[in-house]
Amino acid sequence: MNRAHLQSVVLDACVQDIRAFKPGNVSIGFPMQDMNAEDFIRSAQAILAPITEPGDTVGQRIERSIEATHRAVSCNTNLGIVLLFAPLIAALERWPDAQDSDSLQGALHTVLAELTIEDAQACYRAIRIAAPGGLGSSHEEDVHSEPSLNLLEVMRLAAGWDNIAREYIEDYAGIVETGLNSLMRSKQQGEAEIWAITRCYLTFVANYPDTHVSRRHGVQLARTIQEEALELLDQWRICRGAAEVWPEMLKLHQRWRNLKINPGTSADLVVASILMMRLLEANSYNGARH
Repeated sequence: MNRAHLQSVVLDACVQDIRAFKPGNVSIGFPMQDMNAEDFIRSAQAILAPITEPGDTVGQRIERSIEATHRAVSCNTNLGIVLLFAPLIAALERWPDAQDSDSLQGALHTVLAELTIEDAQACYRAIRIAAPGGLGSSHEEDVHSEPSLNLLEVMRLAAGWDNIAREYIEDYAGIVETGLNSLMRSKQQGEAEIWAITRCYLTFVANYPDTHVSRRHGVQLARTIQEEALELLDQWRICRGAAEVWPEMLKLHQRWRNLKINPGTSADLVVASILMMRLLEANSYNGARH
C-alpha cells in the first residue's frame, strides 16, 4: 500500500466514524457544546501527513499528529485516535503485506515491544498539548513530568484505568476481538456499514466500562451506561433493523447528553477498529489481484 492510499484509508476510517450515529458522542448532525463533526474532519485531514510519515517512530507520529491537530482545531478531538493509529500504521510499515488480524497483531507486538523512553517523552508532550479532560495526576509517571520508563511500560501502569493503554499491552486484543469482529459480523449479515459502526460502538460501551466516563464521572456511572448499552443492543437483536430501534437510540443519546456523558474512549476504539478493517481489506484485495 503506497502512502497516498494509506492516507486515504486513514481519512476514510475517521470520516465513516463521524458519519455514524453514536449515542453520547459527536457525529454529523449531533454536535457537542465545544466540538462538532467538522472539527473531527479537519483533525483527520491534519494528521494524514504526520501519522503516515515513513520511518518515523511511534512517538514522533503521535507528537507531530497532535501538533498538527492543535494547529487545525482548538479542541481535543483525536488524542485517543492518534495513540491507537500510530502503532498500527508503524506495524503495517513493518509488515506491509499483512492480510489477516493475526499477522498484523504479530507486527504490532514487535512494534510495541520496541517502544522507547523517547517514544514516551514524545507521547507525554502530545498529551500535554491535547490536554484531555479528566486526566488528573498520578504518583507514577505523571504526564506533567518527564517519563523514566519506555512507552509500553508507561501504558502498562495506566492500563487499569485507561482502555487505550490496555490495548497497547494486549496487542490490540480488544480492537480485534470486539471491534473488528463486530464490524465483520455485521458486514457478513448484510447490515449497512453506518449501522455496523453504531453497533460496534455500543458493543464497546457494553463490554468495557468506558474509561473516559469513569475518569470524569466515576466507575459506577460507567457501569450504568454499560448496562444501558447492553439493553439497547438486546432490543436491536430482536428488531428487523436499525430503524426500529432508532427512537431508543435517540432517547439514550439525549439521556447521556443531559448527564454530560461522552463514551469517548469507546469511540476511539471504534475508529481504530474501522482502520484495521480497512487495512486488512485493502491488503486482501491487493493480494487477490497479484
